Amino acid sequence: PGPALQSLWREYIRCACATLSPQERMALKAEMLQRAMAVAEAAGGVLGRASSVSSTEAAVLSELDRAFDLLSWAARPGSPTDPDAARSSS
Repeated sequence: PGPALQSLWREYIRCACATLSPQERMALKAEMLQRAMAVAEAAGGVLGRASSVSSTEAAVLSELDRAFDLLSWAARPGSPTDPDAARSSS
């Protein structure tokens, strides 16, 4: 997915998690990552291949994981709430 869709995904995660407890956020993250991994594994794979997840799919899964991590980071006092803005200022 392109940058606009990734930014939209981070915003979705931020809004979806706004009222959840830390335990509920961890459960949502685990469930979403598990489902995304299942889709990635089902979408690829060749007989005998060690991993059916392509490097592109792995990068998307990592970005999905990172969206939840950025949510925790942005909640810290003094941190910018927009991870894209934080990344461009470094």
